[in-house]
Amino acid sequence: MSVAPINDTLTLVNRAKTFIDDTLTLVDDALTLVDDVSTLVDDVSTFIDDTLTLINDALTFAEDGLTFINAGQTVVDEVLTPIL
Repeated sequence: MSVAPINDTLTLVNRAKTFIDDTLTLVDDALTLVDDVSTLVDDVSTFIDDTLTLINDALTFAEDGLTFINAGQTVVDEVLTPIL
């Protein structure tokens, strides 16, 4: 009986093992990529939420400014009306 078929079989088994190991590495890399994308999506979502909060704060500030201006106008009107 020749040893060659056994060696050929072992070579094929080793190649199959290498293929499986490489496939598992690719799957692991893909899972890491999915985690990274998920983190990026979370970060973008947080950025959008923070931006919306800033916009809302700016609108509130503008509304408060208008209220202050209107109050000032009322005071001016009350002071000037008796004079005019």
